[in-house]
Amino acid sequence: MLGDKYIAIDMGSYSTKVILATKKGKKISVLNSITYKTPKGTVSDGGIIDSTKVKEELEFQLKKNKIRCKNVLFTIGSSATIIRNVILPATAKKEMQSMIRYELEKHVPIRLDEYIVEYEIVNKFKDNDVDKIEALAVLLPKNIIDAYWKLAIEMKLKPIGLTTHYNAIKSLFRGNLLASNKEASDASEIVYSSNELLNSCISVNNAPEKSTIALVEIGHEHVICNIIENGKFKAYRMISAGGRNVAVTIANALNISVEEVEKRKLYVKRTQNKESINTTEEKVIEEATKNSMGNLIDQVQRFFTFQERSRAIEGIDRILIYGGCAYFDGIVDEFKRVTEIHTEILSFSKNVRFTLQDINKDQNLFHNTIGIVNNTGR
Repeated sequence: MLGDKYIAIDMGSYSTKVILATKKGKKISVLNSITYKTPKGTVSDGGIIDSTKVKEELEFQLKKNKIRCKNVLFTIGSSATIIRNVILPATAKKEMQSMIRYELEKHVPIRLDEYIVEYEIVNKFKDNDVDKIEALAVLLPKNIIDAYWKLAIEMKLKPIGLTTHYNAIKSLFRGNLLASNKEASDASEIVYSSNELLNSCISVNNAPEKSTIALVEIGHEHVICNIIENGKFKAYRMISAGGRNVAVTIANALNISVEEVEKRKLYVKRTQNKESINTTEEKVIEEATKNSMGNLIDQVQRFFTFQERSRAIEGIDRILIYGGCAYFDGIVDEFKRVTEIHTEILSFSKNVRFTLQDINKDQNLFHNTIGIVNNTGR
């Protein structure tokens, strides 16, 4: 028997990812998955700019692909997301929200009434015999959230939930839904989180349980970095770089438009496009991609270095990359070369099942949509 059915949507300025999925217990079944190019100028940095065009295209795609369901979930990747750690005296749960908001108002230069604030307790400790807690607060502008809610209502759908990419990947981690690429074919070797995310440890390809792992999502316009130390999410950073930068670099090198680069997909899996490009062009693409990716990875490395120098972490044992641009030719080797850290592509464990029609699709695009489905029914 299938569990509740959901449409989960992840809208980017370049592409939109949609799945139809069910969740039963700890298992998720993806019944259908689609990606399509987001209408130009309708979504920016996770926010809906032109709701009419977004609605028209989404309705067309759902109808075209026979995706029928009322329950809808949204996941958002936006640089407007604010994540802060807050240290407080231990207090009753009913007082926690107001105390966290008070601390945020002192240290974050924003109008807090314009944001939705969610938090979780990540640590409890004593400081000079005083019980204290460490809370991790996630803030997202209300106007972004309201636009998605309005979209769902206008489409006569039932909005069930909305979360950030940050929370979506945490949900995957917590739910035993992740594996490194090498492990994906043999779930018996996967050792992942226990029932409590924040008390869990992760073991990938025989890495020590007490280890520090960087999860790096490489999208079209942004790179999102999460650092997990001994099962606890320690640091977050969104970097304004991604596949778009690679496309621009290639376009400039070949003296063609960015649209032409993206149409011909010259920067992804180039070995599959050899019939459409000549040897000289291929060399130019390879060099431009390597330079652009090198710059992107340099920014990620600087984030890692800052965390180490500020003593937030002691070091990183492993990098796991995912997202639509994680399959660029040579990106794993380039990460290893620049960071000198073992790098693998993040995949799904056998707790995530794709139907036969979706098994050959680029599953690396759907981590965030599957993550929010896992958030349901908890």
